[in-house]
Amino acid sequence: MSSPNLTLPIQWIDVDSGEVVEECPWQSSPHPGTYVQLAEQHYLVLEKRHSYRLRQGKYHLCGIRALVRSVNPPQEAGNCLGDPSCRFNAHSPLLRCAVNPSGPCQGCPHYEPALRC
Repeated sequence: MSSPNLTLPIQWIDVDSGEVVEECPWQSSPHPGTYVQLAEQHYLVLEKRHSYRLRQGKYHLCGIRALVRSVNPPQEAGNCLGDPSCRFNAHSPLLRCAVNPSGPCQGCPHYEPALRC
């Protein structure tokens, strides 16, 4: 088995607008939940999709599409979306909550304080 191509072309697509933010070779594969900086803007990788090409009877990875969302620069590794004091908060950089995933948290009618043990 041959080693994978480490400089695959990656298409960075803004999930909100559907526009290609940037297309460039990348040294490593972006994983959902990681932050990247493209053209002086920070993005959160939400999803990645692989493209394959059939050559000589075998499929070879030929490109990656990464769906990203523009975010403020991450301040710490464990930051999460939404209000962490809410019972329904997912405590995740990818998902705000199950009740109101697109937000906003301020004024949400489903807000309940988190129970503390």
